[in-house]
Amino acid sequence: MLPCLPVNQRLGEHPGPSLEPKTNDHDPPSTEHEPPTTKHEPPATEDEPTPTEHEPTPKEPADEGGAK
Repeated sequence: MLPCLPVNQRLGEHPGPSLEPKTNDHDPPSTEHEPPTTKHEPPATEDEPTPTEHEPTPKEPADEGGAK
């Protein structure tokens, strides 16, 4: 029984290193965090058309200056 106690204590120590592999288990959640990054890509695409829309904006005030 006494030797079983140290083994049990050793098992308690195992959770420590076992936590390391659990970190690998945290990798999957990291992949779940990647989708949000992909979701952030569409907004970047929306940012592209924004500059195009911003082009006519500066042209408008410039046109007003020319009309003046």
